[in-house]
Amino acid sequence: MRGWYWAPWFILLGSATLVAQTGAPATASADATAEFRRLLAEFKLAGARLSEWSRRFATSREEDRERYRSRHNTLKQQAEELFPKLVAAAEAAYRAKPNQDQEVTAFLRATTSFLLSQDRYEEASRLAGLLIELGPPDTKVYETAGVAAFAMHDFDAAVRLLQRGEETGDLGFVSQRTLTDAPACRDLWKAEQEIRSREAAADDLPRVLFRTTQGDIIVELFENEAPGTVGNFINLVEKQFYNGLTFHRVVGGYLAQTGCPKGDGTGGPDYRIPSECYSANHRNHFRGSLSMANEGPHQGGSQFFITFRPTMNLNGKHTVFGRVIEGIEVLAKLDRREPNRADIAPADQILEATVLRKRAHPYQPQTTKELADAKWREGHPLEEAGKVDEAAKVYQQGLEIDPDHFALNFFFGRRLTDEKKFAEAIEYFSRGLRGEPNNALGHFALGVAQIQLERYDDAEASFRESIRHNPNFAPAYNNLSLMLLRKRKFDEALDNAERAAHLNPKDPTTQKVLEQARKYATKR
Repeated sequence: MRGWYWAPWFILLGSATLVAQTGAPATASADATAEFRRLLAEFKLAGARLSEWSRRFATSREEDRERYRSRHNTLKQQAEELFPKLVAAAEAAYRAKPNQDQEVTAFLRATTSFLLSQDRYEEASRLAGLLIELGPPDTKVYETAGVAAFAMHDFDAAVRLLQRGEETGDLGFVSQRTLTDAPACRDLWKAEQEIRSREAAADDLPRVLFRTTQGDIIVELFENEAPGTVGNFINLVEKQFYNGLTFHRVVGGYLAQTGCPKGDGTGGPDYRIPSECYSANHRNHFRGSLSMANEGPHQGGSQFFITFRPTMNLNGKHTVFGRVIEGIEVLAKLDRREPNRADIAPADQILEATVLRKRAHPYQPQTTKELADAKWREGHPLEEAGKVDEAAKVYQQGLEIDPDHFALNFFFGRRLTDEKKFAEAIEYFSRGLRGEPNNALGHFALGVAQIQLERYDDAEASFRESIRHNPNFAPAYNNLSLMLLRKRKFDEALDNAERAAHLNPKDPTTQKVLEQARKYATKR
């Protein structure tokens, strides 16, 4: 847990400790209660100081920030060292006199909620269990215990605890969703355990060690179900791609995301890899699952995330390609943050990623373009043989893998142009140019379709782009000349027509455009 997140805890603590107890009898329980109150006062003072330095940092000048950060981190460390002592004292006082000191009880209830919010599920579960055992607990305690059990894959206990919570009051949104998801998660977890048992027996899956600013994490990779994703991942690790990258997005109760060289969630390698989450044997998201971040189907690259708890809504949408096998507790320590947020605490980092073991074969990324190229090679002979519809089906499979593949989009764009469906043709040409923005033929074809919809300014821009990428492409000069004649830019139109004639002097269309340009230039 990082110091920045103590501020909400001190607010919660303040609201939970307004009922002070006085006149406690001089017994062992009184001694425990006195020790709790002493530590509580010390902790609240540390919290006030920490909040003040956080406020100063947020409003400070750039030159003062390092000094404020240093002071804040010192206070944070003091609070972190004091917190477990305070919890132990509260627990001792509560065990001695269960539910007799409202301040102690309120503190423990608030602490269980706080620990859950920080994804410290084992600690939250233990304290919630104490409150339930020595009860009577309230709905919130059952909710905390149930959600923590869910996070730790004890789905039967989660259902039991949350149902008991329902009997004492209304469940919150997260608890209701957890109760709804638990039965399905239990079935998926049973299947997952069977897979993991077979994997343990084979004991040959690749493993990677992450040294982070908060401790070491060892992950095991699901090469059997996600070979392409694992191949890409190990290749990047061995190239030291991940060394020094931050956990740029960390959302409590959800996930920690990393792998962006820009540190803001927009970066990656210069390629995309296909998703492997649509196959029947795809793995699902549990606590500690490694999964590929993406901008849509088949749009993964280098960014991945680690889930803090079972996350049903991501199943079948993101490729799960591994799991944490050591260091799960490190996840709770990562600084919660969103990209580009001005934080007093720097983002946590992957200091070094190292392959611990792998199978005896090369690990290389298989990109979406490579797979789409294969579909192009498969369909092209069909197209050449006149089996255009069959070729189109194969090409469409390629576009599902790589929506921006130029050759595949160009095929459909030409076909739609022939069918006079120019608006749809423009969409395909435009997508293809996202994949190959320097393709002169693509810009030319786009311009031709734009002319048919009387989008003359757009067409002119397209022909200029075509010429920019291929200065020897005569048809683009011809069409640009025609666009310029429409605007009565006769000199420039003539220049382009003459350039086209120089490049292709025997072409009748080129000569016709040149003649027209000369006529208008002469009249002017």
